[in-house]
Amino acid sequence: MINVMLVDDEVEIRRGLQLKVDWHKLGFHIIAEAANGVEALDKLDQLMSDSNGQAVDILITDMNMPMMDGVGLLAAIQRQYPHIKAIVLTGYDDFAYTKAAIRHRAVEYLLKPVMSDELEQVLLQLKQSIHEQRKEFMIQQESSRMHQRWFREIRENFAFHMLKGDLSSMIMSKASSIQIHDWDSSHVQVITIGLQAAQELSKQDSKMEKTEQFLLPMELMTREFSEQYRDQLLICKDSSFPHLIHMICRDGMEARASIIEHYQQQVQQYLNVKVVFGISPEVQGFAQWHRAYMDALLQWSYHFSSGRNTQEASYEGRISRVDDDMLRKLLSKDELAPALQYISSVLSEASLRSQTDLVRSIFEVLLTLERLLLEQKQGDQLSHSLWLNPEQVLKLTTVDKAVTYIEQYLAQNHLRQSEASNEDIFTEVLNYIKQNYAYEITLPSLAERFNYNTSYFSELFKAKVGQSFVQYLQEIRMNHACRLLETTELGLSDIAELTGFSNASYFSSRFKKIFNISPSEYRSEKAT
Repeated sequence: MINVMLVDDEVEIRRGLQLKVDWHKLGFHIIAEAANGVEALDKLDQLMSDSNGQAVDILITDMNMPMMDGVGLLAAIQRQYPHIKAIVLTGYDDFAYTKAAIRHRAVEYLLKPVMSDELEQVLLQLKQSIHEQRKEFMIQQESSRMHQRWFREIRENFAFHMLKGDLSSMIMSKASSIQIHDWDSSHVQVITIGLQAAQELSKQDSKMEKTEQFLLPMELMTREFSEQYRDQLLICKDSSFPHLIHMICRDGMEARASIIEHYQQQVQQYLNVKVVFGISPEVQGFAQWHRAYMDALLQWSYHFSSGRNTQEASYEGRISRVDDDMLRKLLSKDELAPALQYISSVLSEASLRSQTDLVRSIFEVLLTLERLLLEQKQGDQLSHSLWLNPEQVLKLTTVDKAVTYIEQYLAQNHLRQSEASNEDIFTEVLNYIKQNYAYEITLPSLAERFNYNTSYFSELFKAKVGQSFVQYLQEIRMNHACRLLETTELGLSDIAELTGFSNASYFSSRFKKIFNISPSEYRSEKAT
């Protein structure tokens, strides 16, 4: 329905206008009347404040009125409510008023006495124009939402890589374009959050089902909560630990404590559940986020096992970094001995520092092993969750005990590269490309990641996928670029950045070569 305001100092004219056409049948609603410009502006102010600024769509006004005439009213509307379309009622002898109306961009003019068919024709023309504007506004809103979603997802993906300790140039090159580079100099804490009932997940299936029904609401609430602290919080999830949500929080210890308290209150208010926090010590620099992530996970595990849930970050010191790529390659071998030897060396180094560092390093090794084994198993379940058992970890007081425990676990869950089919491996390869197409992916780096000779990998890729690696990557990127062209108003430079192309010029040339039209032409065609 389109809302109309009538403004004329003569009540009979306003009543006559109401009787000239069937307003409701035409899709209009007379929402207010006024006798002069001052009264009209007062009612507009009230109506607009009560309805987020869109209560009146069309204003029909006489020009010759007391207190404030139509000229003053049109000038005020142009300044304050430029979206309102005005219809001016004028007589043959009101030429000066007509010129003023033109100057203030009145949309239409009707000569007095107003004829029903002329009024209806003007209203229907404005109705079509308003509907087109509303449609355009909705498209722009949806485009803005899509842009914000894409931007948020890329920032979350970057934060996830930082938590995993992936500081490769491919990832770091995106920091500036996604406006996250300033976080490198910020002091941050990583906060791991899980439902309190999650501690029972491995014990009772019924409790797991009951807990899982709150996971999605909690994630949605957490993302909505983070919008209140957009400059202070980053949110991300690790698919290896789907029951947990992670916040990276900056702006000072006191401010962070206040944010956590506010979050607890909202979870309690809207979900009526309790959450367990794991809070890392404060760190600075992307290179330290991985250590903070390990600390947060460790403290979360400790808190839910002990029943304590404080905001204190208890674990200090440095962590013995586990080299993911090294461990992945060692696990791909037929024998477990090389992997166990590497793990033993990492734990031995930690034990020389302190017992606390040994526990923390055991925990990091367990986390890394579980994630790598889940990657290899392509979604199959492991025999049991390795790290969700802090009581067991605390019993591993020596390196030998820890290595023995890990060896037994690996014997049950280790999937050797030679036992995995090429189809399984290539499913993982393709998933990796789909998740990281926005970054610089090269054939040599991909082959190295999945332990292949580059030349052999290139031939195998083409045989399995039916096209070369370059063609497949370009197809993935172009599909996403098309989606952005269709659903957002992003510029070509932004789209190129979001889809892994080095610059807008190169993106445009590749796009035109594939689709025989430019990106702008493609967008125009899809919009019609």
